Amino acid sequence: MKRETDNACTACEINQGCCTNLLSLKLSKAEFEKNFLCHHKSLLIKEYLGIYEVSGQRNGCPNWSGDLCTVYETRPIECRLFPYTIGEVLRIGQLVVMMYHHRTRCPQKLRLLASRAEVVDMLKSFAENAFGRDVRVVIVPDIFPLRFARLLKRLIYKIARTITKVTHRT
Repeated sequence: MKRETDNACTACEINQGCCTNLLSLKLSKAEFEKNFLCHHKSLLIKEYLGIYEVSGQRNGCPNWSGDLCTVYETRPIECRLFPYTIGEVLRIGQLVVMMYHHRTRCPQKLRLLASRAEVVDMLKSFAENAFGRDVRVVIVPDIFPLRFARLLKRLIYKIARTITKVTHRT
């Protein structure tokens, strides 16, 4: 586990905009309860499919103090993924499809990008924490512009529903 002094983001040229402008951070229930529940009054919180999505109302991430993350050692999986971001998440029965991308203006992006294997492992861990161990997880890189990502989401949803129907018939 990296120490705060190993945090490449402390050299950020854009003032850690990802943390100071907290927007749509996806969390499992355990991550939400551990790092954000006590700050619920200063957050916009949506809960869907067993995932908590938090955004800062005024001052960005409530765990950001000055120029340091106060929960860096135990930060949520999506924070560890950065500059990757969890995109669309679809759940149909026991099938979970998770998309991810790295569309960000982070000046450290190329230095911070993890390998695909590391990203898949973290996303599977996130899905297991959010949905339990008995789900089947499909990880899909979102390589399309946003307008095409929405079309891809609909296509994946239709395929997943078909797979689920066929599985239930056998």
